[in-house]
Amino acid sequence: MVAPSGFLYPISSQFPFDNVTQQIVLALRERDFRVPGIKVELGSYGYLPYDYVKTIEDDDFRLWFCRIQRSLGDGFNDIAAVSQLNIPGKELSVYDDNSGPTFYLYVGKNWKAEKHGFVNGLKVNSKLRREPRTYLLYTGSSETREGIRYQGEIAPYLAHSNDLGREYEPKENEPRYFETRNVFQEFTAFLEGKLEQIRKR
Repeated sequence: MVAPSGFLYPISSQFPFDNVTQQIVLALRERDFRVPGIKVELGSYGYLPYDYVKTIEDDDFRLWFCRIQRSLGDGFNDIAAVSQLNIPGKELSVYDDNSGPTFYLYVGKNWKAEKHGFVNGLKVNSKLRREPRTYLLYTGSSETREGIRYQGEIAPYLAHSNDLGREYEPKENEPRYFETRNVFQEFTAFLEGKLEQIRKR
């Protein structure tokens, strides 16, 4: 499947992992989006239409591209930047306006059996719905050591949220917050390793 004209590529540099997701798309394009073990879904957007990579996945990760990175005019936006990233046991969603981010941590007991549900399932109000406790929700927190955060800046911490009692609370040694930069670095490092694997396949 050759990338058609009018194809939108990730070009954003908003987050640390943006460059490596761009490199992954380009590495797959060089192989006509056909790499053993990698599934690529293309999407179309707008009335022209523009085409872009919608999802990339294998057994260990999934990238979903739907984040605005620029205006195309006529009321349409370039949405080819990565918006949701899954690596083993973790999911991260980021937004073009720097709200969030939203982070999910797997805390179930059988990753192999529950992986599909964690990656593909609707992770909303699991406690309220009386669903099994398989994840914890963390959202961008405006709290800093200085108590100041300027509007439009990326939240420095991802703090646990029980969403008004509708999500499960951490137990024992499970974390109550993460430093956002450390989470970003972990996802970036994982995807850099995945990029090398793709280039060698």
